[in-house]
Amino acid sequence: MAHLSTAVPARRVGRPDLALVLGRPARDPGIRRLCAEYGLTPRPGRATARHTGVEVHTGPAGLITTVVLHFTPGPFTPYHGELPAGAGPVPRRAAMWSALGGPAQTGPEDRWQLRTLSLHARYAPDADHLDRLTLSLPGPLPRAA
Repeated sequence: MAHLSTAVPARRVGRPDLALVLGRPARDPGIRRLCAEYGLTPRPGRATARHTGVEVHTGPAGLITTVVLHFTPGPFTPYHGELPAGAGPVPRRAAMWSALGGPAQTGPEDRWQLRTLSLHARYAPDADHLDRLTLSLPGPLPRAA
């Protein structure tokens, strides 16, 4: 199901960038407060906030390893707000390319290897609107989430 809205999503001013939680302990009080802004209570394994379109995953050491933002209606309410890591305010392929530059890998899905994180963008069937954006720790490009 394609996300057909071309309007800029509503942005909650002052909401922190979710890229900041990557590699941080899920039990850290500051990280817990940041996650609470999105309706998340991080815990071992996976925590979801279906009403904000956000989920986080933690590794065995209790560090947050992955953040997933959902944009297509379904089990999650679509994420609304500024995209993390400076990817811009519009969840569309051209807007992300403009904000981040061309990805390291492109095709039906795009992947960016930034200094502090990796971004994996999966698109709706129109190949333009974001379906899901996965943020992970830097390193080898992550497999499709």
